[in-house]
Amino acid sequence: MTAPPGRSKNATVGAKAMEVVSNDAVMPVLGAALLVFGWLSVLPRGDLALWEHGLMMPAMLVPMFFRLGLYTSKHSHHQTTARAAPRAARNAHAR
Repeated sequence: MTAPPGRSKNATVGAKAMEVVSNDAVMPVLGAALLVFGWLSVLPRGDLALWEHGLMMPAMLVPMFFRLGLYTSKHSHHQTTARAAPRAARNAHAR
C-alpha cells in the first residue's frame, strides 16, 4: 500500500484511526473549552494563550493513559538494523 502524497507510509498504515483522532482532538477541545471560559469571564481573555500553553501537555496525557500499551510497549519492531559494510569497502575511502 502506498501513502498519499505528503504523508508518510507509517502515518497511513501504522496508526489506527482512533489512536490518531483521540490525540489530535485534545488541542481543539481544550481551546474551545478555554474560549468558553474566556467568554464567560471565568478566565481573563488576555491569558487564554498562556492557559492553553500550560495545559497542553497535561491534556495530551489523558488519551495517552487510555492507551498505555501503545505508549509503553517495546518498539523494537520499528527499528531497522543497518548492515555493516565489509572492512575492505569501509577502508577504501581512507586510502
